[in-house]
Amino acid sequence: MKRAMWKKLKAGTLIAISAPADQYLIGQVLVPGITFFMQVHSLWISSLSDRHNALESPILLFSETTDGELCRETWIICGDAPCPINFYRPHHVVCSPDGLVLCDFDKKTIRKADDGDLLQYGYKTSSSSPVFTEAVLNYFQSKSAANFRHLDAKLVAKRCEL
Repeated sequence: MKRAMWKKLKAGTLIAISAPADQYLIGQVLVPGITFFMQVHSLWISSLSDRHNALESPILLFSETTDGELCRETWIICGDAPCPINFYRPHHVVCSPDGLVLCDFDKKTIRKADDGDLLQYGYKTSSSSPVFTEAVLNYFQSKSAANFRHLDAKLVAKRCEL
């Protein structure tokens, strides 16, 4: 088993997440690291040579994740593309010594959090790589009825607004 695949990732790395029938969704690494932020686009492709076309489609999934599926070779690094400058940067609530605070994507405190902030933004989330794979398979099987929970890009977009 390969280890430390995250060291190969950089901003803009493309990752193919497969589903049955030789179909793929393309993810793009936005912020690399031992855990990394990735967005997955919604266009199904059947050939990895079409990976750049997928980047023109709406974003379906977004979260911080790990390299587990890369280590298991369930996901495939399939190239790179320029990293978008404007990507989701959700806010989140953090428990600090002074109580709950609302933080921005870069972990800077914005203000003391209230109950409304906890409802709107929630705590910082991350997803294991198998959860991404499960969401892709769910989308393949259910199309628009798929439940992506906190990975859903529409919900993430709401967490970016103040």
